[in-house]
Amino acid sequence: MGLQGLVHAAGPYLNRFGGFIAKKRRLGADRWGSTMEESADVLAPLHALIETETPGWDPYPWGARYQTDDLIRHILIAQALLPEYAELFRGLDDRELTALADSFLLEQCVRRQPLLDLLAGNLHA
Repeated sequence: MGLQGLVHAAGPYLNRFGGFIAKKRRLGADRWGSTMEESADVLAPLHALIETETPGWDPYPWGARYQTDDLIRHILIAQALLPEYAELFRGLDDRELTALADSFLLEQCVRRQPLLDLLAGNLHA
């Protein structure tokens, strides 16, 4: 569902979870679907605090900003979103759950054509 997929689910899954996926994207809660710039204005004071109070902290391999973002966005915020995600499944019957799962069948997915074209161009270069 994030930035890397050559295809992405559509249909019933996206209809039901599209708003939630947009919220995760806005918050940068998904490591594989974020650019590290989401919520940057909110996290900037925390980054400044870490830099000021622990100037020698440079965790391997990507440094303090990445580590701070990982802990806040990819763990804390992501964990806080879990109940909302789980609630989206409440009351679904077997037919509806199967339809959600079938949204991930390759023939049901939407091709991310610009990415496919970019990769195809680089393969022929």
